[in-house]
Amino acid sequence: MKIGFSFIESKEKGIKKELIYLIARSIEKYENKRFRNIDIVLTSDSYLRHINKNFLNHDYFTDVITFPEYFKECIDGNIFISLERVKSNSSLYSGGDFGKEFYRVIIHGFLHLVGFKDNTEDEKYRMTRRENFYLKELNLLSD
Repeated sequence: MKIGFSFIESKEKGIKKELIYLIARSIEKYENKRFRNIDIVLTSDSYLRHINKNFLNHDYFTDVITFPEYFKECIDGNIFISLERVKSNSSLYSGGDFGKEFYRVIIHGFLHLVGFKDNTEDEKYRMTRRENFYLKELNLLSD
């Protein structure tokens, strides 16, 4: 598996790349999937809103957008993350802990790549449960 990192309208802020590989390998194992080439693009609210509007016809801010490509035996994909939105959401969802919220969003993006959806309340509940599973599995979520 190869994971690339890009920064558009943002800067690297101590991202632990080895932990992101660990997250991806854990999701491969438990979801019985295989990643091949994943690009993670860390960006701004305005850039991600532009992508959301132009590619998905959604005119609002979001923290993560994924574009998967499925092949017979593996998954390629792009995960776009707004670091501004993650910081803002960390106070709502992770007690102000940017790191915890960032890794939750990374997990969320990888779960989208393996087929999880979050369009309905049922799907959101299932997605959140899987996020929490991985956060606990990787010791990223305190009780």
